[in-house]
Formats: sequence, C-alpha cells, structure tokens
Amino acid sequence: MEIPDLDGVWQETIRLDDFDLGRLEASIARNQRPAYGLTLVAHPLRWIASPSAAVWSQLRLAWEQALPCSFFPEEILHFTIYSLRRSRPVPFPPAELEEMWTRLTCELRALLGATPAFTVSLRGLAVTADGAILIGVDDTPLLRRLRRAVEIIPGVSPPRSYPPHVTIGQVLAPCGSTESFRQTMSYLRTWQDLPLGKLKVSALKLVYYSSRLLAAVEREAEFTLEKDST
Repeated sequence: MEIPDLDGVWQETIRLDDFDLGRLEASIARNQRPAYGLTLVAHPLRWIASPSAAVWSQLRLAWEQALPCSFFPEEILHFTIYSLRRSRPVPFPPAELEEMWTRLTCELRALLGATPAFTVSLRGLAVTADGAILIGVDDTPLLRRLRRAVEIIPGVSPPRSYPPHVTIGQVLAPCGSTESFRQTMSYLRTWQDLPLGKLKVSALKLVYYSSRLLAAVEREAEFTLEKDST
C-alpha cells in the first residue's frame, strides 16, 4: 500500500471545506474508549535536537487560537513503526494473545537485533480529516526497509494509510463557515514544513494497548537496536 506524504494529508483535509461536528465527536469518542491492538512503536520519544520551549509555546498558542483543540501529554507521545494487529473494541482472548505475543516477540527480536539504531527528523504539521493533529516524521530508506521486513511476518496487519507521524492533539469542534475553515487551513499551512527537532531511536517496543493513544499499556516488550558503527 502506498503511504501518502504529509502534504497529501493536508490536501485531503482542505477538500472537506469544513470540519463536521459529528465526525469530530465520533473521533474523540473513539480515542476515549478502549481499543485493543498490537503495534510496534518508538516510545518514549528520545529527543536529541528538540525545538526550544519558545517554539513549542508559539506552536501551541497559534494552533489553539486558530482551532478549538487540545494537546496530549508528552509522556504518551510516540510514533508508530507498524500496526501489527489493528485495534478492536474487545480484548484478544488470552490464549490467542499469548500465541501471537510469543511468535511476534521471537520474530521481532531476530529482526530488530540486526537493525541499526537510527535518527529521524520531525518536520511539519498537518491535521487529518477527523481532526487529529500530526507532526510529520521524515521517512527514510531504513524506515521503509524496516516496515517491509515487519510486513512479511505472518499474521501482521496491512500498513496504516498515514505517513510516519506523531499524533500530538485533537481538534475539538468545527471551524464554522466554509470561508472560516479555508482561512484557518491557509494559516496553519505556515507550519507545514517547520523543522521540529530530531529523535534518536535506539530501541523499539511491541505494545499491547487498550487505548489508541497508548495511555493504557497492557503488555510491552522492548527491543534494543544494533549500535551505530559511527
């Protein structure tokens, strides 16, 4: 499946002409109720070149003035490498979970033990059609190779349709008129290519979670990546 870039997410949103209150309320409700799944993530995020506090403060203030939105606490921020099992409304049966967990941890330990640690750049922001606010994670050849390697593990789910990203917040209400929506989107595009720091990824986690935001982790296994030779 071809994964769109961050600009593609913007274009999808802009074509809406407006945010629909019902869709946003449904999206918020989905994020507030349990949704069980297995995913491979970089979490917690380890910044090696982060924006200054002033830049973050300016970003948050600008977005809060342009849109009625909220931002998530830093301790749950992560970026998803691959969703191995898409979320579902009920827990996995214990026997099924144990079988999957054992098999996936074995496969991932062999794969990730030979994967070098890497650095990713964060650049630009976007807002999705259902109001999620994203920071873009620059895709790299290593990330693409890693996703392809994970994809062929038997039983994993298809890749997500969004590009690599960190979800940092949620729009809480519609913008109002079509003209107001377009003006807001035009203003927010000024953040589209803004560099927002770098992350050093030296370990990944397989997480069994009961929240789309990883606020409630049921089980996790950490995999240390191969050290850089440099």
